[in-house]
Amino acid sequence: MRCLVLGGTGFIGKNLIEKLKEQDHFVRTYSSSKSFSETRGIEYVYGDFSTGDNLASALAEIDVVYHLISSALPSLPMSQAASDIETNLIGTIRLLNLMVASGNKKIIFASSGGTVYGLPNYLPLDELHPTNPICSYGITKLSIEKYLQLFSRNSSIAAVVLRISNPYGRHHNIKNNQGLINTLCYNVIHGKAITIWGNGSIVRDYIHIDDVCDALICALGDTEKFFMANISSGLGLSVNTIIKKVLFKTGIQPNIQYLKPRLFDIQESVLSNSLAKQCLDWDPIINIDEGITQTIEWLAELGAQKKCTKK
Repeated sequence: MRCLVLGGTGFIGKNLIEKLKEQDHFVRTYSSSKSFSETRGIEYVYGDFSTGDNLASALAEIDVVYHLISSALPSLPMSQAASDIETNLIGTIRLLNLMVASGNKKIIFASSGGTVYGLPNYLPLDELHPTNPICSYGITKLSIEKYLQLFSRNSSIAAVVLRISNPYGRHHNIKNNQGLINTLCYNVIHGKAITIWGNGSIVRDYIHIDDVCDALICALGDTEKFFMANISSGLGLSVNTIIKKVLFKTGIQPNIQYLKPRLFDIQESVLSNSLAKQCLDWDPIINIDEGITQTIEWLAELGAQKKCTKK
């Protein structure tokens, strides 16, 4: 399969590219970043997604597009909502029109299971649950989903939406300060203070990046013209539970500071993954303890590599 990965230099993108190459798929990436070492066997196209620069050439002779690009975070303030819409929503509509013109067959979109549903009426959240996001980030993700559905109905493009819960693991960019497990592991092993919003009782489900990428690859197979499913562990764990697991694995006791909760943080969000298991023939296999261990080991190895580079 000839695959284009939009956002191939990001957290999910780097891991996905590795898995696609292992399975001998053709891989081309599109991103604005050039501050990394290119990998042999991967085609790189650089451009600005917000303007569509070089996007048409990136789509040439591509079967499946992985849409992983997002310039926003769940903590995006309302004052920047217009920029989120202009870059991510309008950029995606431009992408879809270019795909129709290029004759691309399928798009697989990484949506946000943690924000599109909003306040839960019941748990675990399945795909039939109402979608009422309480942050701009979630509204934009949901709007993109709706346009994907619209284009799948009115063009030859098939669209798959995967609502991913809270991914963690290798290649995560710590500088974004996003993602509890990676940020927590990094700060603990580097002797940095830990900042927690709220009292640590917030519950989420966390899924290892390898399981996420397996789901993304499973979505290459036959699906409905428009298909949407949660990608999650299905297991809810509190922030305090994650902290205890990381401290147990590292044997380090850091300084932990609890701050006032943020307005956009939902108290409990756990996603059902039954539909993905049934329709994608996918099942998460890395449990939370194994995943945390792997993350700590990767961060330690990364730190060692940086020290060697400086010498």
